[in-house]
Amino acid sequence: GVHLCAGSHDYTRWAMPLVAWPIEIGANAWLAAEVFVGPGVIIGELAVIGARSVVLRDQPARMVCAGHPCQPRKPRSEPTA
Repeated sequence: GVHLCAGSHDYTRWAMPLVAWPIEIGANAWLAAEVFVGPGVIIGELAVIGARSVVLRDQPARMVCAGHPCQPRKPRSEPTA
């Protein structure tokens, strides 16, 4: 149920043309249930994005991030066995 939204509209122009920016999701990042990711966002490798977060800005690698708007909360611990 993750929503990746790479497009929007240029509301400053009467025709409101579609504009798009790529979304980048780093290796082994985890996006939990119902996360929304907006246009142009970069999510770092091994990041964890909490359920129902709204990601409108880049999120750093190896961090647990959550909220509306999504923000880094704490470093991700090293894996154990």
